[in-house]
Amino acid sequence: MVKLKPLLPVLKEKKRYLVFRGSRGTSKQELLRGLFSWLGVRGFAKAGVQVVVFNERSCSGIIRCSAQHVDEVRIALCSHPLAGPLRVVAVSGILKKAKEALSLSGALNRSVSKANA
Repeated sequence: MVKLKPLLPVLKEKKRYLVFRGSRGTSKQELLRGLFSWLGVRGFAKAGVQVVVFNERSCSGIIRCSAQHVDEVRIALCSHPLAGPLRVVAVSGILKKAKEALSLSGALNRSVSKANA
């Protein structure tokens, strides 16, 4: 059996991580259903959308998609019909920095809510 050569880094599809936050609780399935309805079958497949991290209680998480389709996924998140508008907090090419942005935005939201109380 012949071993296949690995793809060169230039030929690999570049990915981006979108950190989002919402106001109302929603499930992961509702989120994916809303993205699927906005992007369609072909757009969803081309964008390669995957939910990496999702917290139903705070309605926040990280979505992975291809670098060419960041704008379409961002629009689909912002006009999500089931969960209300979701706000994209950050876009990153590295998962570690996306997780940092997610925890930082959560800390900022907690401090703002404590200040308002």
